[in-house]
Amino acid sequence: MNVPGYDENLQLLQGAGVPFTIHEHEPFTTYQEMGDKIPFPMEAWLKTMAFRVKDSFWILAGIRAPDRVDYKKLAALFEVKRGNIMAGSPEEIAEALGQEIGGVGPLSSRENVKVVIDQNLLPLGTVYCGMGRRDITLEILLKNLIEISNAQIEAIIKDG
Repeated sequence: MNVPGYDENLQLLQGAGVPFTIHEHEPFTTYQEMGDKIPFPMEAWLKTMAFRVKDSFWILAGIRAPDRVDYKKLAALFEVKRGNIMAGSPEEIAEALGQEIGGVGPLSSRENVKVVIDQNLLPLGTVYCGMGRRDITLEILLKNLIEISNAQIEAIIKDG
């Protein structure tokens, strides 16, 4: 399977020299499917949402699986208008990030990508997240993921 973003992310992880584990499983696309197909604890799952900023860069936002991103908080964080932040379509994500919907991860070596991880994930030690393919899950210490992805840590989810 040719998924360039996965290959790039694997090289990024291998180059960092930190421990991680790759888990292969049946592909899934939605949060609901995930619960049926993977054996990982749901509270340790880091879901990644991909957003494009009009005529500019991409944002990979890592949040807890049941949470929802607050677009206003995201816009304020990156100093852009709320109306200029849009969720990427599957085609846009494949073309711009080289990743598959259902497998998007909070990693990228591409220059036009910024990563932010919600502060509510900080108490976690190990997290499970996408890595570019729908049939692969990455297991890694959150502190290592933050360092490798050069992620900002901020409050980006909807309250309540």
